[in-house]
Amino acid sequence: MICWTQEAVSKSLFNVANLTRAQTDYFLASHTPIESIRDDRAEFAYTEETLFKSLFDPAQNEVMAIIHGEPGSGKSHLIRWLKLRAERAEAEGELKEFRSVLVQRVSGSLREALEQMIEQLGEEFAVYLHPVRSALSALSETTARATLAMHLALELGPRRVDRGLPSLDSELEALGDFFTQGTREFFLRDNGVIDRNIKLLNQASEISQRQTPPEFLPRDFEVPERWLSNTKTAASVETLGYALLLQPELCERAARLCNEALPKALAAMTGLTGGVLQSVLGEIRRDLFKKDQKLAVFIEDVSVMSAIGLEVVNAFEPQTKEGQCRIVSVLGMVDTGRTSYEALPANQKQRSTHLVSVGGDVLREWRQDRTALAKFAARYLNVTRMQPAEVTELANQRRRGGDVGLSACDRCEVKTECHAAWGSVELGSTQIGMFPFTADAPGLLLNQLKSADLHTPRGLIMHVLRPILKSAPSLPENFPQENVVALSPKEPEWWTAFANRFCGSWKESDQRRLLLLARAWITADTADQAASELSRLLTPLGFPLFKASPSPVAKKKNEESTSRVDEPPTISPKLQQILNDVAAWERGGGAPDADVRGWLLA
Repeated sequence: MICWTQEAVSKSLFNVANLTRAQTDYFLASHTPIESIRDDRAEFAYTEETLFKSLFDPAQNEVMAIIHGEPGSGKSHLIRWLKLRAERAEAEGELKEFRSVLVQRVSGSLREALEQMIEQLGEEFAVYLHPVRSALSALSETTARATLAMHLALELGPRRVDRGLPSLDSELEALGDFFTQGTREFFLRDNGVIDRNIKLLNQASEISQRQTPPEFLPRDFEVPERWLSNTKTAASVETLGYALLLQPELCERAARLCNEALPKALAAMTGLTGGVLQSVLGEIRRDLFKKDQKLAVFIEDVSVMSAIGLEVVNAFEPQTKEGQCRIVSVLGMVDTGRTSYEALPANQKQRSTHLVSVGGDVLREWRQDRTALAKFAARYLNVTRMQPAEVTELANQRRRGGDVGLSACDRCEVKTECHAAWGSVELGSTQIGMFPFTADAPGLLLNQLKSADLHTPRGLIMHVLRPILKSAPSLPENFPQENVVALSPKEPEWWTAFANRFCGSWKESDQRRLLLLARAWITADTADQAASELSRLLTPLGFPLFKASPSPVAKKKNEESTSRVDEPPTISPKLQQILNDVAAWERGGGAPDADVRGWLLA
């Protein structure tokens, strides 16, 4: 009954892709063209292809495109697709002499992220990796936390003047000394803000951690008295420490100032400032220029480089310089956070050649479009059912610009029965079955996920499709399982009446399974509609038959009625005359004629 393998699910439904050749085939075979691509300045919509053509327009020299959107909206997916489209263009001669590099998020280590670009260019560019590696190698030492504390003190002290910022006011002028005197050890403690930022730089981390890296909170400045009375603590620091314990608003100001200084301190301690990155990039471009080559760099998300995310934008700003090759850079950014599009200064946005958003109103509409969600899911379901050779064949079709032209369902012996029970969708002329979902299920499940942050394409892939397909061993008698997908609590208004009428004698576990199907696999407004919709799933999932038959099902509220309003029946002239006479008689008029009097007396 199960037509996919656990291995195929893992290869087809992934969160962060390591785009090897095999993984690329799965990526392309299941790819849904992104429709929510918008030019922020001109306010028009791109397709994937028109965006690619715009980025690599020969009339443009230096290109820096910023693609931004909320987490999970598809911006990274789009950037990967653009990279693969560039590879295809290079192979077919459409783009001549270009070298393309993709910086993926992978483990989240800053060391790994910055190494990717140079390593993909080839061994001859390894020399430029030395300053990157040497700048980061010290971060694995215990002294890294103390070094960051020192740079924080400088950013809160003399470097404010260097950067043209006003000195701290008299209440907080000793704030920087918190990180160098007797209170320093309190701020260097395990799992403190400084420690967590160091770990974020040099260890694997989750995407969500990098999008919202550790920041100081007001309570971080409530320093215990034993640290304030330390012999290494100056009187000014002790005075400020007690003031912070008594004044919550002062703690808020201290946290805000330290969070403003933190990114600069992190960049300074690594030595990887915008100037260093620009220097390395410039050397690479000079070498490529000598080879008569051009460079295309695709960075999935600059938040992966949590310490210097915004400095990366500086490094890739369009700058036409003699002796440097042409560069097309595409930078992904989340909308909010410390290293986000929202935090990007206006002048940096202005210097970009393309400002492109993904998601927005189009994504909100997509979430409510049951047909679009079913087709999105069907592409992934199709690939999970394929043999590797079929995935490669389909991926090659997509590389040539085609859509899905192969369906694993075509070789299935029970295709007709399966599609009748679970439904199917058409992608062009290709029919793909929805088992173990229905056409309504992807949309219903997505929009009932507890966390609204997951109501995105990534949320549908990772929190609906993947866990449910991974639960395949439960088919048929234990499917679906309640604990596989975290849904908001909800019960249809008609459920109690439905359960009493159709399945009241069933065992409790079967009733719970059926309730989940009623909530998220079908759309119904009444108990009879639900019984009619669910009846086709009973046998495939090992349920007993309903103890009653559903009445004829009325139209669902969400279906557009196609019935016309009937014209009133035609009345014969004789009958109309009788009705008129009776009405006149009732109003006190003359007596009706003999025929009518006889009819009334009968």
